[in-house]
Amino acid sequence: MKNSFDTIMGKALLASVAIIALAALIIISYMDKHNLSFKEFFNSNIVVSRLDNITMNMDFDLDGLNFDNKNPSSRFNTKQIHEEKTFDILDRIKILATTETILFVHEDRDDIKVIFDREVPDTPKYRVDYKATQVNQEIHISSKLTLKNVFTDRTYNGSITLYVPEDYHCDTLIIEKTIFELGDLTLPNHLDNLSISSNVGELKIDLLQPLDQLTLSINAGNINVKTEESVNQLDLSINTGTLRLHALEEVQNFKASNNFGDLDFVFSRSPIDATITSNAGDIRLEFMEPIHQLDAKVNIGSLDLILPFDDESKVYSNTKLTEISSDIPVVSNRPEANIFLSVDVGSIRVNKKSSY
Repeated sequence: MKNSFDTIMGKALLASVAIIALAALIIISYMDKHNLSFKEFFNSNIVVSRLDNITMNMDFDLDGLNFDNKNPSSRFNTKQIHEEKTFDILDRIKILATTETILFVHEDRDDIKVIFDREVPDTPKYRVDYKATQVNQEIHISSKLTLKNVFTDRTYNGSITLYVPEDYHCDTLIIEKTIFELGDLTLPNHLDNLSISSNVGELKIDLLQPLDQLTLSINAGNINVKTEESVNQLDLSINTGTLRLHALEEVQNFKASNNFGDLDFVFSRSPIDATITSNAGDIRLEFMEPIHQLDAKVNIGSLDLILPFDDESKVYSNTKLTEISSDIPVVSNRPEANIFLSVDVGSIRVNKKSSY
C-alpha cells in the first residue's frame, strides 16, 4: 500500500514540475524568439500583473501572445529625470528600485549624496515616482514605475548613485529590485549585512570583504556567488532558476532553497551547519574539507555529494523511490550521522575523492 501511495505522490510531483517547466519554457522561448534580455522582456507588455515597484495597466490579446503595439514608447521623445539629495552619514540604507543600476562611489566628503538619473518617454502613460528620504536612522530610496497602455519597445536606462565618504562603513544594505542584470550593482567598500531580492534577473556577487550576513533571493533567474572572504550567515533562495556558489573562505551557517532548477555548490572550507532544500532539480555539492553538519533534501531530482578522501562522516538517508550509492557508511539511526540526505524521486550518490 505504501509503495502505491509513494508512486501516486511521485507522479503528482512530476505533474506539478511539468506545469512549472512549461511556463518557464514559454517565457524563455518568447525571449529567445524576440532576442530579449530579462530587463527588456519585463519592460514589455507580456507582463500585465503587478510586479514589485511596477504597475501595468494594458489592453492586450492573448491569442498568440500578440499585444497592442499601436502605442509604442519610441513614438515619444525621451527625456531625462535628474534628482539630487544630501543626507547625514547613516549606516543603514534601503533601496527599492525597478531597473536602475545601483552604484556606490567613495570620495572625499562628510555626508552622503544620492543622485537619481533616469531616461523616460515624455508621456504620462509612463510614470516614474522617485523618493529619497530619511526614515528614523535609515536612508530610504524608492523608484516605482507605472505603465498605462503604452508598449515599451526600447530600453530606458537609469541609475541610483550614492556618493559616500572614503571611510564609510555601512552596517546594513537592503536592495529590492524588480529586475537584476549583470553589472547592475557596485557595493560599498565596507559592509556588514547585505540583503538583495529581485523578481527576475541575473545576480552575480563576487564577495571581496567579510560579511556578518548575506541574503540573496530571486523569483526567476540565476544566482552566481563567489566568496573570497568569510560569511557568518549565508542564505540563498530562488523560485525558478539556477543557484551556483563557490565558497573559498569559511561560511559559518549556510541555507539554500529552490523550487525548480539546479543547485551547484563548492565549499573550500566546510560550513559549521548547512541546510539545502529543493523541490525539483539536481543538487551537486563538493566539499574540500570534511563535513561538520549537512542536511540536504530533494523532492524530485538527483543529489550528488563529493567528499575529500579523509572525510570520516556517516550518512543517514530517508528515501522513498530511490536508492543510495555511498562511499561512506550509511547508518540506520539519524542521531549517529552528521549527514542527512533525502530524495523522494531520483538518486543519491556519495563519492569520496581519491587521495593524491
